[in-house]
Amino acid sequence: MWGRERDGIVSAQMLTLYGNAFSPFSRKVQLVLEHKGVDYEMVDGLSRANHDRLAAVNKRLEVPAIDHGGLIVVNSADIVAYLERVFPERAVYPRDEESWVKARAWERCADSVIDAILVDISYWVWAIRKDSMPDGLLEAARADLASIYDALDQELSSRDWVCGELSIGDIALFPHLSGARILQVPFEESRHPNLLEWYKRCRAV
Repeated sequence: MWGRERDGIVSAQMLTLYGNAFSPFSRKVQLVLEHKGVDYEMVDGLSRANHDRLAAVNKRLEVPAIDHGGLIVVNSADIVAYLERVFPERAVYPRDEESWVKARAWERCADSVIDAILVDISYWVWAIRKDSMPDGLLEAARADLASIYDALDQELSSRDWVCGELSIGDIALFPHLSGARILQVPFEESRHPNLLEWYKRCRAV
């Protein structure tokens, strides 16, 4: 049991994660919880059966959200920052300043840039629609992601993880890159060999 009291918050209190398997942000939080070895209850917040439970903790009906002994935290980046404060064991933010800045930058890239690209094309890949994807949208997505993949491959040319050690940068990127494969915009394995090996390491972990 987590029994130490930190900043007036008792870490032994029950933690509930409202998430969903299709949300990369939810998976990011879940990966952090599992990396840190924190016990938690998982609730599918987007299930119709749990609509009211999610609404009670987040009126915007968005996942992820956590309820830690009555303290509600929403937004994946804020949740991860909270978890790092309350459960500092097995840190996901690097200690040295340069690596911390880099890890946060890659987390933001995953959360805001990669996610936006994937969401745009998912409207036609996943949804049943009468119209078709706009001309050039898929090609533009592939071109924009290729520049990110190139940068990641270069970042990983001399290290196993994007910031040297496993960090929130890796944890935030992995669910989105898994989604990219499903959405037909994956990185090219022959062009990005370092990224491929990183992806294999992430799956192994």
